[in-house]
Amino acid sequence: MTQVTLIKVGGRIIDDESLQERFLDLFQQLRTRKLLVHGGGVIANQICKSLQIEPQMVDGRRITDAKTLDVVTMAYGGLINKQLTAKLLQRDCRAVGISGIDGFCIESKRRSPEPIDFGFVGDVKHCHTELLENLLESQFTPIVAPLTVDRQGQILNTNADTVATCLAAALSRSYQVRLLLVMDHNGVYQDLSDPTSHFDRLNPRTYKILLQSGVLKDGILPKLRNCFETLSHGVQEIRILSVDGLQRLVAGDRCGLGTRIVIEE
Repeated sequence: MTQVTLIKVGGRIIDDESLQERFLDLFQQLRTRKLLVHGGGVIANQICKSLQIEPQMVDGRRITDAKTLDVVTMAYGGLINKQLTAKLLQRDCRAVGISGIDGFCIESKRRSPEPIDFGFVGDVKHCHTELLENLLESQFTPIVAPLTVDRQGQILNTNADTVATCLAAALSRSYQVRLLLVMDHNGVYQDLSDPTSHFDRLNPRTYKILLQSGVLKDGILPKLRNCFETLSHGVQEIRILSVDGLQRLVAGDRCGLGTRIVIEE
């Protein structure tokens, strides 16, 4: 089977211009077929505040009322997506900017208001990968914004980690998929201030212990939850790593490649 590398990028990498440029250089150097799923929460927050809309988050997930939905649609599907696409085109990457809405790539349903009403937030129901596979087979590189749609045509804000992991699982039916979640830190740490507390591998038992102890907080929570749910769907490899880790991977260096998410104990 053909190998596909799916990268999800977010955090400071989207917001820091020099770090973003470095990431895009590395992304272009990947020699497999590839696609990119991006977030952009900080930029969305900045736009919200400029419009006097106070961002609200619960466990790393955004509460999306009608006004906030307009902002994230503009920020994710417009500004960030097209900027990334244009910069990759500059690097001779055949990038195509889309969202989960286009071609009905990601069908979702609005999340239940119980126990927390997240507003216009979507939970992925099904990934229709025909458009993505056609693009990949034609040597294009999809750049995917984390917006989805339901059967009634309602746009829904959807966690970018969820979009990435669900697409990885769906594409694994046709490809050998390697999923890389590129973030500010080079993997998972028990204590971010202690470099020696880094996990080279993280399995369900250790994850459960860290979860119960309260060590894991905010944005890493949905990231890890989605990773462990995805492993059972045939994804070849899942890693959480930094831009430095990605650089080592591109160079063929097997050391310091973040945290690998594994099933085995």
